[in-house]
Amino acid sequence: MDAEETVSGAVAPVSSSAGRGDIQPQLDSALQDVNDKYLLLEETEKQAVRKALIEERGRFCTFISMLRPVIVS
Repeated sequence: MDAEETVSGAVAPVSSSAGRGDIQPQLDSALQDVNDKYLLLEETEKQAVRKALIEERGRFCTFISMLRPVIVS
């Protein structure tokens, strides 16, 4: 990536007096967005796993309830 390109791919003008401090607020904002999206992804994944485990437990309980009379007799 060229020094003049931004994250979105657009070319930003680079002045000789532009320092790292000019970009820092944008970097902080982008980092916060990434962290927020990561937390959302993590929570969505937890909910999906929980739902899958509950469904699997239901199937297992159904299987056991059908198997029990065979074992008892």
